[in-house]
Amino acid sequence: MYVPIEHPLNPALGVTAMAPAVPADEAERIRALLRYEILDTPSEASFDHLTRLAATIIGVPIALVSLVDTDRQWFKSKFGLGVDETGRDISFCGHSILQEAPFVVPDAILDDRFADNPLVTGEPGIRFYAGAPLRTPDGYRLGTLCVIDTEPRNGLTEFESNALVALASLVVDEMELHRAERILATQQGDLNRYYEVMGASTDFMGLASPDGKIIGINPAGRRMVGLGDNEDVSTLTIGSLHPVRIHDMVFTEAIPTAMQKGSWRGTSALLSSEGHEVPVDQVVLCHRDEDGKISFLSTISRDISDRSEVDRLRDVEVLKDEFISTVSHELRTPLTSIIASLGLLADGVIGPLDAQVQEVVNIALINSERLVHLVDDILDYERMEISSFELKLAMVSAAGLVDSAIMAVDGTATERNIQIVGTTEAADDVMVECDPHRVIQMLINLLGNAIKFSPHSSTISVQVELFSDNTVCFSVTDQGHGIEEEMLPKLFDPFWQADSSASRSVGGSGLGLAISRRIAEQHDGRIEVTSKRGAGSTFSVILPLRQS
Repeated sequence: MYVPIEHPLNPALGVTAMAPAVPADEAERIRALLRYEILDTPSEASFDHLTRLAATIIGVPIALVSLVDTDRQWFKSKFGLGVDETGRDISFCGHSILQEAPFVVPDAILDDRFADNPLVTGEPGIRFYAGAPLRTPDGYRLGTLCVIDTEPRNGLTEFESNALVALASLVVDEMELHRAERILATQQGDLNRYYEVMGASTDFMGLASPDGKIIGINPAGRRMVGLGDNEDVSTLTIGSLHPVRIHDMVFTEAIPTAMQKGSWRGTSALLSSEGHEVPVDQVVLCHRDEDGKISFLSTISRDISDRSEVDRLRDVEVLKDEFISTVSHELRTPLTSIIASLGLLADGVIGPLDAQVQEVVNIALINSERLVHLVDDILDYERMEISSFELKLAMVSAAGLVDSAIMAVDGTATERNIQIVGTTEAADDVMVECDPHRVIQMLINLLGNAIKFSPHSSTISVQVELFSDNTVCFSVTDQGHGIEEEMLPKLFDPFWQADSSASRSVGGSGLGLAISRRIAEQHDGRIEVTSKRGAGSTFSVILPLRQS
């Protein structure tokens, strides 16, 4: 794509140059860049040391840490160059972030892409360029560590190429370290606020193990049932805090329902310190880990002795919303900090680890990330249940939606040696009016499900078809063990998972398909599934081309 470009330093030199293409994951890439909060920050010695070292090793007059923003490339560090940024459309780095390996231009004058580039024909007179992508731990290429010469060169030696890649990795490590330090700086305040919220609550709030044994009770709850602040609660059960007539109901109805459906709510009673019954609205929630196993139960009870029936029903929803809000902020914030700290350890930023410690840190990091995904799934589903979420509609390519979803799960598929084949030729020109973020989320859920239930070294196919009724169909087909016919109607129920060893082994929150169906319905569409035991499954999403 050729576009007229005005020289950034001398407008009189306006010529025609080749602008770099935009990556398929551009929106996600920009979001990843912004989370580092690094753009337009002052120069720092830690980055300047790396550009100076790169220029010295390779023997060039210019070296840059270049971050590719929406319409510009901005230099966090610049050795041998006086400007802070240039347009993205004339940037060499815009081309470099499209590559996995270092991008090398031996002589820009002899390269059709850059021969007329104003950075070549004018100042600084680029002839040789080499850039190694700055790749984040989650795979986004945010910019480059690049070296520039005003004389042509034959390229990079193997040593120089390896050195440039290693230094680019150190730049990313430095960015990650700055981000982790920023998060850690706010952790203590967030934790203090968490304890204040829990301590200030006037409702009974308790945690229990899957068998109903009490793990902890907040101060208000202790006062409600007559327990001292330091009194041991490990020998108590949820049922023991209720009158005898309610004890059986807790274990035969409340807890089993929460385990099966995710939550139970109803009218109950607690025993006060004087032995009197305190009528309460009670919610019991079941929390599962990434493998689908029950981690713990939580219960919230509000005294409704002086409340009307209408107020009582309303307060149950308020209790649930308060709990979700607490989980959203007060649990996710320290988890994010933990993940950042473990990431620094795993990457060796703080210092090398022996093999056994490295393995333990990696396991902790993986499981912390799984817990965050589980919290996100629960919150996403609850938001959808509370109200119809707002769609941000745009006209987008149907094939582009599929490509973005496949790229998002490529790493997971590669780990299991699973090949994902996208057949989108029939829909290359098909445009769909939808919320692209939500539709991609839905396709990622379906692909993630297919990967979980597919055998190693198998193939998953993704197809896009245009139907005569002005609808488009996205279908995901796996080669898994299939689903029994009687289980198909339950697939989209929240928290439901097939009761089989295969389902238990892959785990998950049990919310992915429920969320996907909700997204499809918000687009006036639907999800269909066909499956045969032993012969794989096909999940099809049918959406109108335009929203009414």
